[in-house]
Amino acid sequence: MNQDGYRLLITKKPEFKPEYLFDTHSTEFSDEYLIYQWVKKQKIRASVVFRLDDSQVAISLPRAPFGGIKTQGRLHSEGVDQFISEVVLDLRNRGASKIVITQRPKPYEDFAELIQYLLYKHGFRVDRILNHQFFIGKKKIKHWIKEEGGRFEKKRKEQGIEVDKGPIRNFQFVSKISEWNSLRGYADNLDQNSIVQQVSLFPDRYFELSLRKDGAIIAAALLVGLTLDSLYYYKSGIDPKTDFKQLGDILLHQLFLMAADLKVNFIDLGSSDLDTGANHQLIFFKSRFTNDQYNKISWSLNC
Repeated sequence: MNQDGYRLLITKKPEFKPEYLFDTHSTEFSDEYLIYQWVKKQKIRASVVFRLDDSQVAISLPRAPFGGIKTQGRLHSEGVDQFISEVVLDLRNRGASKIVITQRPKPYEDFAELIQYLLYKHGFRVDRILNHQFFIGKKKIKHWIKEEGGRFEKKRKEQGIEVDKGPIRNFQFVSKISEWNSLRGYADNLDQNSIVQQVSLFPDRYFELSLRKDGAIIAAALLVGLTLDSLYYYKSGIDPKTDFKQLGDILLHQLFLMAADLKVNFIDLGSSDLDTGANHQLIFFKSRFTNDQYNKISWSLNC
């Protein structure tokens, strides 16, 4: 315990079900995981989870959309700074060759900007930046549906498009998303085996959103509740051969309706990145359905 009353607790298996999807390939916590908790007066004030790979690179987290430090309650900058110091020291003592963190951005973490600043001050350097677009506010989501949703619903009904949304019952729509995106020349990084595994582990966190005409899927999205108060527009696709109009708009209107039903606090429309640079066309499209944006930054520190 340090002079401010904090102590570092290190475990390999948590005593809780994680409130965010922990690792998209793991069925359980293994000995490779290190769970650091910053405790004061028997309350966890901050935590971070790492996994050591075969090269002794400590990653938070290797196959999840993000990892990094999560705070709970009020925590002063000195407390966060001390926590980072203790974690880095322990990982070095365990022989870590490198530390890699993809820090959860706002609004997933209220102190994200402070954490990014302190990582930099500890010698971490930026490896990658992805700009995520969000629609934030439970009441604002409902207001958007009331003010903007009518025209998209009218367009859907005019074209006779049916909606299938909710918990995943089969994975046909996932295969369709991969197929369509491949036809459009996009990189297909959707691991369907991993998705099947994760849905079996977290059936209440994965959702299907499909648009159908005469029973055939013409557009679809895979949605994920990364945290209990969010909905992530993870992967989507539209049949390149279809002639139906405004399918992207209709998909996002249905996304808002599902977010309202789930009573989440924000929608994450993800990043819009190409190998060659920013996807400005997609950024502009999403901007019509978002009210904020934050950077998800990946950091590294050579030990």
